[in-house]
Amino acid sequence: MEPSDCKNMPLDQMDRIFSVLRHELGNSVNSLKVTIEVLCSSFSLLDDHKKLDLLHLAQGQVARQHDFLNGLKAYTRADAGDLTAVAVDLFWPEYVKTVSARLAARNIRYRQSAPMENCVVLGNTAALERLLDLLVDNALDAVEEAEKPAIFMSSFKSDRFFNIVIRDNGCGVPAENRHKIFIPFFSTRKDRPGMGLPMACKLLAGMGGDLEISTGPEGGSEAHVRLVPAG
Repeated sequence: MEPSDCKNMPLDQMDRIFSVLRHELGNSVNSLKVTIEVLCSSFSLLDDHKKLDLLHLAQGQVARQHDFLNGLKAYTRADAGDLTAVAVDLFWPEYVKTVSARLAARNIRYRQSAPMENCVVLGNTAALERLLDLLVDNALDAVEEAEKPAIFMSSFKSDRFFNIVIRDNGCGVPAENRHKIFIPFFSTRKDRPGMGLPMACKLLAGMGGDLEISTGPEGGSEAHVRLVPAG
């Protein structure tokens, strides 16, 4: 598939964002409205069991709206913060130690290559860790149904950027969805809020970097992070 670049956000993409937001909020509001109308118009005719069912339905719709607002709050709070020079060869071993433990606990094969020595990027250690966590979480979701799940992390230096690649052997991104993956709340899974990639994109933009999602050389997905060298 053609790679999806989070910097490439044309007007039609903005239209899709608002369409998803309208759909996500509109469905729950309409359902809640109908539920309350039934309760109000037929309250004296309903037995206690039916009233309780309707109240539970309304409670579920309010919870959905609450999750929606929490997602907006999380996106708003995703901030790269103050930027400093981050030594990647010091940051990387500590981060890899955490990731490898997470993957080992889930019996997921994991490989990684060491970063370039003496590589310093413009960034924020906490934001960089959060960014990579979001991308690893995305890869974990992708390999959930893989026969032999595996995640590979590599890094290299190009002319203008320091690059980190997170590759998985999961289901990949269908062609019809690749233009939607950076839209907040877009997800092919009902149990996921669809905020991971938009938040990762925002964090990277705050550090002057870029994120691209493409198909890996052997299938699955590849998240390509580009960070700006310090100085």
